[in-house]
Formats: sequence, structure tokens, C-alpha cells
Amino acid sequence: SPLPVTCRLTPHRIDMDWTREILSQLGGKQIPWMTSTEAWVMPFSKGDFPDDYSKKMMAILHETGRITRQEAVSMLPPAVLEPNDCDLVLDTCAAPGSKATQLSELVPNGVVLANEPSSGRLNLLATNRGRLGISNMVIMQHDGRHIGRMPHPGIDGIVVDAPCSGSATTRKNREVWNEWTPKVGRSLFKLQVDIAFRAANLLKPGGKM
Repeated sequence: SPLPVTCRLTPHRIDMDWTREILSQLGGKQIPWMTSTEAWVMPFSKGDFPDDYSKKMMAILHETGRITRQEAVSMLPPAVLEPNDCDLVLDTCAAPGSKATQLSELVPNGVVLANEPSSGRLNLLATNRGRLGISNMVIMQHDGRHIGRMPHPGIDGIVVDAPCSGSATTRKNREVWNEWTPKVGRSLFKLQVDIAFRAANLLKPGGKM
């Protein structure tokens, strides 16, 4: 079945109650297991809005930085990482920035290093940082396998969402089924391991990845 629209509420805005009211009017419910971030699930999928009003309001809330549309599964890595509010955190493959911006909200007194090797996707990452008015995110462009050394003792927490074969997108794009084979997944295995290995080397003793 198609994935429902899910979103993350931007914290510390003065109009959060108004945003909650709009989401409730559209039939949204809070996701109970997401406790570090306020997240909502809507009763419709991305391609099946019940009416033009719902589609328009979801777009307005996102574009004005009140919410970030993000799959629920994408919210898990920052939540599991459980960074402290003053940590130095790295996202090795950050674009389009849903996890990186979530991490920024979890470390208000810390810094997020948002790394993205692709020039084309880098602009989207910068756009999302600006859309949410985030000031504690540093964007950088490196191959995730060759990110430079970090000052001692290292990075407190790291999220590695390495490039993948896209098999998990089959609930959003059923056409993937026509082209996906196990060989596609295996072709990226070395790249994934190399990025993870480099990230582990940047982690401080006792840090979490």
C-alpha cells in the first residue's frame, strides 16, 4: 500500500499551536513512538490528497518552514542517535537534508556538519537549511569516503545514510520493481562499507554511529 504523508513539526515557532490545529483539521495524528521530535501522520498518501485545500495547505506549511515533510522511517536515525544538545554531529550523506535538519533541531547548542558530495543535491540541502532558518548547520562537500580529519577527540555522533539501490522506495514508486535485481544492491556494497569505515574513524571513543 502507498506510504502515508508524514511530517515533522518545526520546534520553537510561536505559531506551533496554529500548525497543530491545521494538521488536526486535515485528519492528522501525532506519531506516538516518535518522542524526541513531534511528528505527524496524515490520512492520505502523497499522490492521493482528498482535495485541493489539503494539498495546498500541506505545501504552504512545508514551504514556510512550519513543517518538514519526511518519511517516518527517515526520522529514526536521528532519534536513535540521541545526541546531547551541545554535541558535534556529522551527517555523511546529507541531501536533501531532512535528517540533517532534524539533527540540527536536536542539538540547539551544538553543530551539525552536513556533508553532501553531489553538487546538484547540495543546493537542495542549502535551501532546506534556509527554509527552516537553521543557524547551527555547516554544509560541506566531500566524498564520504575521504572526509578530512577532525580535531581531537572526534565527532560525538554520526548518521550514515549511504547511497543505496532504492529497493525501499517501492512503496513510493512501483516502477522500481521492474528494474531492481539483487545485482543492483550488491554493486553499491563496497561504497557503503567504505563510507561507514571512514565515518567510524572520525567518531570519538564512546561515540555513536
